[in-house]
Amino acid sequence: MANTTLDKAGAGALISGAVAASALMLHHPTSLHGPDDGQLLADWPNATVHGAMVVCLFAFALGGTALVKRLGRDRPTVVSGGLAFNGAIAAFVTAALTNGFAMPAAPEAAGALRALNQTLATFGLRGWALPQAPSRFPC
Repeated sequence: MANTTLDKAGAGALISGAVAASALMLHHPTSLHGPDDGQLLADWPNATVHGAMVVCLFAFALGGTALVKRLGRDRPTVVSGGLAFNGAIAAFVTAALTNGFAMPAAPEAAGALRALNQTLATFGLRGWALPQAPSRFPC
């Protein structure tokens, strides 16, 4: 298959999203309190890190969509992998918005929001790993 503009844009989105997300995770807070929260680099606001991570997730979505198109939308395993990948991205975006914006704004509901955040993050991790699992079926 020849390289198309969409293929190149999708590859660039996946690469740039991965580099940016890796850099952002160095600033990812492990708590909502103070500088002693496990961050490896300078303290960035919680909303900044999570908002920027949402942008990275949209880059992953663009790259994943381009990859599905390149691999062939006529293959059921490719389509189901793309659906799992995009479902995981939706879960991660919702988790990032919950942790980055809803939890600091509503501390009285922190317990329920924390449970929601952890559930969404777990769903995202499992959904993201599903398309990468080895398949017994040929594509």
